[in-house]
Amino acid sequence: MVSEKSMLKDAKRALQRSDFDETVSICDHILELNSNCYFAYLYKGKALTSLGDMKLATKCYFNATKIKPDDPLCWKGLLFISRMDKQYKHFLANLTGYTKALSKNHQELSEAVEFLRAYKQRYKGNQDEFNMAYLKAIIPGMSELGDAIGPMMAKPSISLKQYIILKEKRESDLLEKDVRKMKMSLPAVLNAKNQAKVDNLYWSHYKQSEIPSLQEKLINIEDDDISRREAEEKLLKVLANLHGTCTLIGLIQKLFRSWTSAQSLITSKYLVSRV
Repeated sequence: MVSEKSMLKDAKRALQRSDFDETVSICDHILELNSNCYFAYLYKGKALTSLGDMKLATKCYFNATKIKPDDPLCWKGLLFISRMDKQYKHFLANLTGYTKALSKNHQELSEAVEFLRAYKQRYKGNQDEFNMAYLKAIIPGMSELGDAIGPMMAKPSISLKQYIILKEKRESDLLEKDVRKMKMSLPAVLNAKNQAKVDNLYWSHYKQSEIPSLQEKLINIEDDDISRREAEEKLLKVLANLHGTCTLIGLIQKLFRSWTSAQSLITSKYLVSRV
């Protein structure tokens, strides 16, 4: 009986001479005998990639990462396929795996950096959505990828400033959409009760906002004194707005409770006077 090692050599030779169908055939036979053969998945993935069957090739490389997650070769195979994919989440996940594998093997990370730069230049999908994911991926402390190669991509404080701008816009757009939707179900002229509903919606958005914590992070990583002071002033402004909103809502709710109590008291006195 031919050994697994011998069959792997045959598969590798078939791959080297570009006989991709033969490579797949040999690897399939190996995997029938041993479903955990790393190199059979790897060689089959390479052959299928050359044959243009990216779906099956991806499956082979993915199986290989489950067997040897610390080997850069299988992750590189996935990256080679996903670098042309509009699904940037897949690409970033594969790049993270590749970067971690390179680090485990004490290899340079420059190739991972080049993969990401090339993908960013080539990406043609929703730019705002991608830019947010991209920036979050390269900021140290916000992702494993950022911890590994973030400073090699851009200065972390600059990346974080850009991320905050996009995050503020997204939060503002979402708040505006929710307020508009709520007001469609309310009268044109709001009474105290309905105004309190609107104000509570504002507050629910503000208290879930990531902006204060992002500004704090920016203050901690900013190494320029002037920029740090600007970040501190902006954080104070954000916190002041939150406090003002909270105080205003509290005042409106207090006035509404007082108005309701007064109305109940007037109604009670009126009923008593009628008896």
